[in-house]
Amino acid sequence: MKGAVAAGHPKTAEAAMRMYELGGNAFDAALAATAAACVVEPVLTSLGGGGFLLARRQGQSPVLYDFFVQTPRQRRAAAECDFYPVIADFGTAQQEFHIGAGAIATPGTVRGLVSTQRALGTLPLHEILAPAIEYASQGVEINALQAYIFGIVAPIYRATPAAAALYSGEALQGEGTLFHQPALASTLDWLANEGDAPFYLGELADRLVSLCQDHGGHLSHHDLANYRVIERPPLHCRYHGYDVATNPAPSSGGTLISFALTALQGQDLAQSGFGTARHLKTLG
Repeated sequence: MKGAVAAGHPKTAEAAMRMYELGGNAFDAALAATAAACVVEPVLTSLGGGGFLLARRQGQSPVLYDFFVQTPRQRRAAAECDFYPVIADFGTAQQEFHIGAGAIATPGTVRGLVSTQRALGTLPLHEILAPAIEYASQGVEINALQAYIFGIVAPIYRATPAAAALYSGEALQGEGTLFHQPALASTLDWLANEGDAPFYLGELADRLVSLCQDHGGHLSHHDLANYRVIERPPLHCRYHGYDVATNPAPSSGGTLISFALTALQGQDLAQSGFGTARHLKTLG
């Protein structure tokens, strides 16, 4: 099996390449990378988040797997809700984020991993999650980029005693620190053996719902039990003779990409001054 991997962290890419070495396909690699990113890029993604997978199997039409987060069905009164602002300092600018139990939506990542592995993968789930489990258990060195991002959003990771206990000891100490996440390793191992049931119907669901009920969140057992991955036909547009498939509504990202490509359709990017376009023209 041959493949190429682009990722935001060397360990994320390594996890994907290990799937190829085991004889897995591109979907196995993508899912292993997603799980690994939840460990080594925790500011940017997590098992409590959501996402999308645009997949095309050989000889078949592409399919968009939507496992983004969903708004909880029932809303608590504002006076009961734990939802408050924190400031992330980027140096040249500051941005306000809102956090707290009231900011928790119905997570989709775990069900998305399990569902797409069943639909598209060739390797068993425990093989796909093995690199992530290893990284969480053995620890991963915080690199310069992760240290920088952790520094920006440090108020979020120090916002509760539990978060501070997990992150302040290692992750927020800066570049070169070895960051261990034994509880996350145990959770991933649990999912590797039992699939997504513990997260949406079992003990992990109970813990998440209890946290929200006790601390001003909206999430309920009904939200978790009824969460579904949605298969959508992609949004298509034409660009310089190519059919481009991207994320459809209700996500807005694919629509913006389609709009940009349509606007660029009549433009000669090689004349616009961008180095990449001139380089590609030279190679062509």
